[in-house]
Amino acid sequence: CWPGSGRYWEKEGEIDLVAPAGPKGVLIAECKWMELKESEEARLKENLERKFHDSALGKNLEGKKVSYRIFSQRDLASLAARNIDKGDEY
Repeated sequence: CWPGSGRYWEKEGEIDLVAPAGPKGVLIAECKWMELKESEEARLKENLERKFHDSALGKNLEGKKVSYRIFSQRDLASLAARNIDKGDEY
């Protein structure tokens, strides 16, 4: 996990990952532990953007460069393979 990152929730919704992305940026992500079609990923990303903009966090971070990402089972497999190739331990 990145320093300063974590989950965010409020009464109206939850965001799986909020993490600093450079000095003036923030990464907003949702994790889905299943395979996703491109259309599903696009729909989830649109919903994530709307959820963030409607949240108190989105209003507090106005003016920051925001990146949105949907992590799926494919990403998890790719990251695990990279770590195994490097000999990293979990």
